Amino acid sequence: MWRYKSLQSYLILHLVIIISAGLTLFYCISKANDCTGNSTYLQIKILSLPKHDKSDGETMLLLHSQKDSSVLKEIKLDGIWHCIGFNPELNKYILGGMFQVGGWLPMCEIRYLAETNFEMKSSQINKTEWFSFIAVPDESLKYICLIGKYDEKYMVLFVLNTITDRVQILGNPPQPPPVDSSFVSEDFNREEWQWGSSYADGFTVMDEGIIVFKKNDKLCVSIGKDTPLKRSSKRKNIIYKLTK
Repeated sequence: MWRYKSLQSYLILHLVIIISAGLTLFYCISKANDCTGNSTYLQIKILSLPKHDKSDGETMLLLHSQKDSSVLKEIKLDGIWHCIGFNPELNKYILGGMFQVGGWLPMCEIRYLAETNFEMKSSQINKTEWFSFIAVPDESLKYICLIGKYDEKYMVLFVLNTITDRVQILGNPPQPPPVDSSFVSEDFNREEWQWGSSYADGFTVMDEGIIVFKKNDKLCVSIGKDTPLKRSSKRKNIIYKLTK
């Protein structure tokens, strides 16, 4: 049986402001929680936060035995890393790393950590230039939906199949989730509400009902003319058939 903790169930977003060389960078950093495997659990500690043009930050991964909580493997990585989930069929944790891309802080790397031999392997997606502002997995963790850049495609909706480790490009993405009205200024209201614009320039959690995985390897994406403050009531659902 698949066992999985949704990224949304443990990501708690914080707004972090970095000022460097006159640049103000807004981005989301979450508190990392444990991910549970078949016989282990993965503890993630954010050792240091990124500093624009100076440091990517640093993360410590601690793989523990469920039996006695002893540390089986300790891995220190550059960047801010999160456990997207554990795939018990593959016996692997799936990890996402956040790194700076100009003034943005999206997810730029995915790795697999084996529970049995503790081997860490880079996903095939990392052989192509890519980044994403979200990572929405399905319940089984077979698919991870992403929005951002992939190869020559810019601000596109695409999916990583973690079983085959292959990417499928789908099409135009939905707009970013709404923000709190206290953030919105008059100038901000005049901006086009798209990924990469103000307050949508870092890794975040997509609001519910916009990207929904269905049975039989299908993905439903809800599209509307959204604003920074709310989703449009008039929406169009687009169904994609995912490659097995």
